[in-house]
Amino acid sequence: MNLKKLQLQKENIIINERVNNIYDVLDEGSYIKELIVEGKVLYDEISDNHHVDICYSAEIESKCDRCLANIKFYVKNSVKFLLDIKNNIDEEISIFIENNVLNLEDIIIEDIILNKPFQNICKEDCKGICPKCYKDLNKEECICEKEEKENKFSVLKDMFKEV
Repeated sequence: MNLKKLQLQKENIIINERVNNIYDVLDEGSYIKELIVEGKVLYDEISDNHHVDICYSAEIESKCDRCLANIKFYVKNSVKFLLDIKNNIDEEISIFIENNVLNLEDIIIEDIILNKPFQNICKEDCKGICPKCYKDLNKEECICEKEEKENKFSVLKDMFKEV
C-alpha cells in the first residue's frame, strides 16, 4: 500500500504501513527516520463517505537548536476525519485528494509538523554554544568574557520604589 496514493473505493481499507527516511518535509537538519501508520478507512454506503481513523508514531532525527548535537525524539498522535468526496465538506482535507486518490502521507506529515516540539533541544538545561569561541558549553567551559546584557525593564523597578 502506498500512503501517498491511497485509492479510495467503495470498500473498507485497513492500513498498517511503515515508511523509512522521509527527507525535506521538516525544518532544515531534521528528517523522519521511521513512520509507522495503523488504522482504517471505512466506507459508509448510506452516506457514500469515507471515515478515516489512523494512529501514527514517528521517530525524528534532528540537531539540537542550542548546541547542534544529534538528537532523536518521537511524535505520536491519532487523526480522524470524514471524507465526503462528492460535496467536499472539509476543504483542508480536500487538497490532499485528486481523482479519488488520497495522499495520506502528506496529511500525517502536516500533523507531525503541528505536533512536534517547537524547539529541538537535547536536554532541558542545554547550555548551547559560546557565541565567541564556539565551544559546546555542555562539554567544556570557555574562558570568554561574559557580556552583561542591559535589562530594558530596570526602569520599571525604579518606578515602583517611588510608590
